[in-house]
Amino acid sequence: MPEEDREGLSREQRRQGQAALTRVAVAFTFTNSFIWSLSALFLLGLGATPFHLGLLETTSQLDRTARLGGVKIMERLGKVSLMFWGRVAVLLPTTALVALAFSAQPSPSIIWVALAMLALISLLKQVGNTGWWPLIQDNTAGDALGSVLSHMRIRQRSLDLVLPLIVGWYLGTQPSTQRFVLPFALGLLTTGAAAWLIRGIGEKPIPPPETGFWSRLIEAGRRSSLRRYGLYSMVYSFLSAASIPFWVVVLTGRGMGAIYFVWMTSVAALGNLCGLLWWGRLVDGHGSRPVLTITLLAQALLGLAWLGLPSQPLWLLAWATPVYLIRGVLQGGVQMGENRAMMDAVSSTHQGEGFTLALFASAIGGGLGGLLGGFAFQWINQLPLTAAGWDPKLLYLAALQLAMVSAWYLSTFLTGHDQQSPLRTLARQWRRRFL
Repeated sequence: MPEEDREGLSREQRRQGQAALTRVAVAFTFTNSFIWSLSALFLLGLGATPFHLGLLETTSQLDRTARLGGVKIMERLGKVSLMFWGRVAVLLPTTALVALAFSAQPSPSIIWVALAMLALISLLKQVGNTGWWPLIQDNTAGDALGSVLSHMRIRQRSLDLVLPLIVGWYLGTQPSTQRFVLPFALGLLTTGAAAWLIRGIGEKPIPPPETGFWSRLIEAGRRSSLRRYGLYSMVYSFLSAASIPFWVVVLTGRGMGAIYFVWMTSVAALGNLCGLLWWGRLVDGHGSRPVLTITLLAQALLGLAWLGLPSQPLWLLAWATPVYLIRGVLQGGVQMGENRAMMDAVSSTHQGEGFTLALFASAIGGGLGGLLGGFAFQWINQLPLTAAGWDPKLLYLAALQLAMVSAWYLSTFLTGHDQQSPLRTLARQWRRRFL
């Protein structure tokens, strides 16, 4: 047997695995566009408050902690089988969500039922997704991770350009809950398609465990690189979850119709798509340091845009379009840099445990951000304008985004930061090339 086969997957197996992973990621994009990206609008149609939206964000973040159980199941089923059965299990609550949209009338009790269904979908999905990053690591070992992920995400973002336009046109400006039946039903079909496609991914066998589950978890957690990444991820997720879910409240409150808010997803996808290849090359050539420096500091500065949010619908659309476009570009870079840093932080001998702990830290930060942000924003939503005429909601969103500077500071302690090219060095190189 070739050496490459003994150590992992062969080059041909990795090539086929990367193609299969891309097809699965595309199916996930369909599902997210038809269900998860519409969940906040659906809840608002049922009469939800900012507290409910914060709780939705909390459940979607804390559900990642279910990957601890997923690691244990993965030892028995394997990575591919775990992802397959995870998606199959999602079919049941998704069917219930379709039925709920068809028959529900706005009421407080229905809001809680809808939240429960969405939380269960997220929970089961997260258990299955325990195998995703180990499979990425298996199928990219020895290859350029940034190149693989950028080509995968180009296909995803290309869909994100088109699907929200179609879904937004279908929903209109003030959709009833029954209008969500069709997209939710399509999400049900694409979930089944994803489960079927997952079976084509190759995987490296999981080594037989030599110690107990908790011992391996503790051993993986002792890795200092993982702890530093976990702290960074916790802070970044907290700030994101405490602010981004409430954009819809502010924008729709200013008069932006549901159709235009959904279309902003396409605008963000266009920005994401424009930067993916460059971010991928930058990560492969120079590591995560320059990418995270650019994107995190730029995201912080972008928070100042909230202080100039207009009130007229036409000007509101003109404001939101460049903000979502720029955020899409920056978010693609953040994800690419985080993925590279996470891969560097996790040992290949503790795949399941390492990736689970990394995402567990993100889940704790995001869960707290969604919960505390929901309480805070609901309280701030009732405050009058300040003496200077500022809207407290806009001050809140601007302050949370400016706080991204703290996430950048923590990124300076990630693995390999000292060995990777600083931004000022790259800036000098780019300046010489330009001149």
